[in-house]
Amino acid sequence: MLGLTSTLLALLAVNSVAYAEQEPPTITTAPIYLPYYNKESWSLVRGSIISSDEQAHETTYTIFCPDPNGSTPPECDLSLEFPFILVEGPDTVRFHGIHPSRLTANLECSLQGTTEATCSGYSSFDEGYNDGVHTGPTEVVWKSTFTGEEAEWGILTLSLLP
Repeated sequence: MLGLTSTLLALLAVNSVAYAEQEPPTITTAPIYLPYYNKESWSLVRGSIISSDEQAHETTYTIFCPDPNGSTPPECDLSLEFPFILVEGPDTVRFHGIHPSRLTANLECSLQGTTEATCSGYSSFDEGYNDGVHTGPTEVVWKSTFTGEEAEWGILTLSLLP
């Protein structure tokens, strides 16, 4: 009996040491909000954390299409001409993008939990620019409050840049 007890104690000690040395689980998804992006839209893209500001409680993500050579790449169409980088905190989300001599896009949202977002956007399109909706030179300014189903959050799957 003494041999069995010693063996069990030794196994428990080894198991507790192995458990203590384990790293915390890797985060593989993040809840995310952007106007006009629904759950399906977010399921088609991937993201990577660029930085985290613990003092401001904000995380900066880059959004991209997954590796097209992957085993089952989803259909992805990010028609941006500049990096898709956004900053999200518990009560804000911001996106700023510039393609020199072509366009500027800015978006800022004030979040009230996951049920309401008040957002404002600004886009400036330079002469000769045409995205199928807007033809430059022109500017677009808007402000909207999204509630209920309009304030649909998605899940961003985190991945390495392809």
